[in-house]
Amino acid sequence: QVVDEYFDAVLLNCYDAIGIMLMIRIIHQHQLIMFKRRIPCLDSYLDKVNMSLWPRFKMVFDLHLNSL
Repeated sequence: QVVDEYFDAVLLNCYDAIGIMLMIRIIHQHQLIMFKRRIPCLDSYLDKVNMSLWPRFKMVFDLHLNSL
């Protein structure tokens, strides 16, 4: 719960589109590795983090496009 609250607080103040995309890519790679090793224990947590990153990435990316 504490990690989730901290992650949400940090994500609200993040405007780095490349950093957010890197986080999405790293989570995806970890999910693939864990799937191949048959370790599903963090799958639901990583899905939840991934689902919170995509809307933020879209918003930040749209802000960057509008500034151009």
